[in-house]
Amino acid sequence: MNYLGFYKIVSSSLVGIMTYVASLSHPMASVGGPNDPIYKPGMIYAPVLMYHHVAPKTGNSPYYVSPDIFEQQMAWLHDNKYNVISLDKFYNGVYGNELLPERPVVLTFDDGDKDQYVNAVPSMIKYGFTGTFYIITNDVGAGDGFMTWDMLKEMVKDGMDIESHTVHHPSLGSIGEDENRYELSKSKKVLEETLGIRVKHLAYPGGSYSKTTIKVLEELGYQTATTVNHSQYHSPDMSVYKIPRMHIDSDMESFVGFVTGRRKD
Repeated sequence: MNYLGFYKIVSSSLVGIMTYVASLSHPMASVGGPNDPIYKPGMIYAPVLMYHHVAPKTGNSPYYVSPDIFEQQMAWLHDNKYNVISLDKFYNGVYGNELLPERPVVLTFDDGDKDQYVNAVPSMIKYGFTGTFYIITNDVGAGDGFMTWDMLKEMVKDGMDIESHTVHHPSLGSIGEDENRYELSKSKKVLEETLGIRVKHLAYPGGSYSKTTIKVLEELGYQTATTVNHSQYHSPDMSVYKIPRMHIDSDMESFVGFVTGRRKD
């Protein structure tokens, strides 16, 4: 390859990177259709989606997404060329030097309910997606409604990320330092020793935390903690222990709004 050809390749790559980086800091509401993401000036678009039960909806509970709707949501992400990324890649992209792909989305699941294993994981695998599952360690295998350790081991082999949701699911913002330390250290230790993984991320039970909680998280080496505060946008200046997520409902209209940035709550 001559010098001119090499220069054209390098120039083309740099232009592509610069164009993408520019998209992270400039609004694009007037570009594309209703399924395209909206970018905000000076912010990084990367919605972190939050699920609980993936099962037939019970009453008016907001914590259930039906399996059929979940399948439609995963198909929509795939068909509209959204890139489902890991929480590690999200962390490296927002707070590190890694370039995020276009249309990045993170899938997260709280509590370790068995219906996530039964109804969500197969759909995700079908589309080549992975997700982060925040586990209450004391509930693993505690009853038919919760995942077992064997299920979690299988999910690890399938590329799923298993992280901490504490031991007992307490309101961390309402308990003292010793209790915070127990809940955060014990859950981390049990998951790591049982599954042979490294636990780096936490989801606050009920979104509750305090300055003490964050102090303990830092001391224990957690990289991130996710909240229940809604936002699709992030900044390296935002605390790694206050990452917002979008609570997903059992319908497509709100899902599209949450993913694209057209709906806040």
